[in-house]
Amino acid sequence: MEDNLPGAKLLGIHLEGPFLNPKFKGAMPENLLKKPDINLVKKYQDRAKGNIKYITISPELLEDMDFIKELRELGIVVALGHSDATFNETVKAIYKGAESFTHLMNTMRPIHQHEIGIAGVALMADIYAEIIIDGLHLNKNTVKFIEKNKGYEKLILVTDCIMAAGLPDGKYKLGVNDVTVSDGDARLTSDGTRAGSTLTIDKAFRNFMDYTKLPIEKASRCISENHADLMGYEDRGLIKEGFKGSLTILDKDFNVKMTIIDGNIAYEVE
Repeated sequence: MEDNLPGAKLLGIHLEGPFLNPKFKGAMPENLLKKPDINLVKKYQDRAKGNIKYITISPELLEDMDFIKELRELGIVVALGHSDATFNETVKAIYKGAESFTHLMNTMRPIHQHEIGIAGVALMADIYAEIIIDGLHLNKNTVKFIEKNKGYEKLILVTDCIMAAGLPDGKYKLGVNDVTVSDGDARLTSDGTRAGSTLTIDKAFRNFMDYTKLPIEKASRCISENHADLMGYEDRGLIKEGFKGSLTILDKDFNVKMTIIDGNIAYEVE
């Protein structure tokens, strides 16, 4: 971030952990997960020079939901995920200031008719929810179900991609983990657990349009305006006078033709 490299601007760090429920750890090494500790977060934020902007926590681990308020006071947007939270635990977390859900329906308690849990609340609550649209993390019919119930106004497309994004199948790393990518599907070499994705955001957008049949003016909000609104950025997310001149130009098939960063062309297809 400090090197100010050309191309996409890094706006901050998403700390996906370490306060996560081991039951829904996904590819997270269980030995690195910890109990919620605000002093540890302050230490992380100090080392990060204030650049931690987003954190995922499991709300059922909290002894005191005011932990969420303390995170917000550090300038961090709080998301809920990797979680076995009940309906009541999730609602309490939202009441205390949680503003989003991390990769909805992945690594979280599934909906049950007697306890709709965190995933059910995510579909009901008027806050944002991320979805990974690679065709692997969510079936396309699940994506349609989510969009019909949640609405595009509160959906955020994410890639959850690892270092293998845009690269061939092979051996890669995810933190301390060894990952094998086969047919674009990233999994832990040790036990086959899905370990992030190799998705790029343009592919996610094309998939989302294909699955939901939304018009571009609605679907595009899920990769622009919604993100900016969640993170509190008031100078981006829209094509509007006074906003950042950072744009992606697509062709009729929604393939990237050009990217413009702060008014300068950073990439262009010959």
